[in-house]
Amino acid sequence: MPGPSPSRRNDVEGLRALAVLLVVAYHVWFGRVSGGVDVFLLVSAFFLTGGLVRRLERGERVSPPRGWARIFSRLVPTAAVVVTATVGAALLLLPAPRWRSVLVDGIGSMTYSENWVLAHRAVDYYAADKGSASPLQHMWSLSVQGQLFLVWPLLVLACAAVARRTRRVGVPAAVVAALAVVTLASFAWSVHTTATRQSFAYFDTTARLWELGLGGLLAVLVGGASTRRAERWFQSSTRCMRAGLW
Repeated sequence: MPGPSPSRRNDVEGLRALAVLLVVAYHVWFGRVSGGVDVFLLVSAFFLTGGLVRRLERGERVSPPRGWARIFSRLVPTAAVVVTATVGAALLLLPAPRWRSVLVDGIGSMTYSENWVLAHRAVDYYAADKGSASPLQHMWSLSVQGQLFLVWPLLVLACAAVARRTRRVGVPAAVVAALAVVTLASFAWSVHTTATRQSFAYFDTTARLWELGLGGLLAVLVGGASTRRAERWFQSSTRCMRAGLW
């Protein structure tokens, strides 16, 4: 039986701190998109992919429904409080013509599809006028992350099934091959759609899959001593951030 997972991961906290600092620095002082969300997505895919591949290599059973229940039981209650409070405040403070769009955003946020709601609404994230922005616009990145948690285990399990049936490659090699295809295809689509429909591309999950794929590739390809060095670096970074900033 595997031992209990640690309650705190200093490496994860270090990367989360880096992402938060990017968001704060660029939005507050530089007034542009930061790349912090990209770090969050890459980190999420890195640890999710690495954990799944390691469990499969050890011969452990991976149950997506159990994983979904565990993850979303932590995410949904907090999201429900935020969405309920935001929708309630919007109904009190915003004019009636905006109520319908706010309610739609609330449903999109709770069903982890808000990024698609904003994409099809052709929202310009870079617009100078923020007065008409949705009060739940920030939930788009959590929607992409939720979609990752739903789809990624199925992708990794499909790779494991192919590896076991063919017996020519191991699970890691099959995952690398699949993620390489996903990453390259998504990056090509991202370049195309950003050039033709930038407002849609910003929220488009398929245009961001290359970030998730890159995180997954790093998780599989980086191992052993490299992983231990990375964890020590993240732990050191976290201690420095706490000492200097928090």
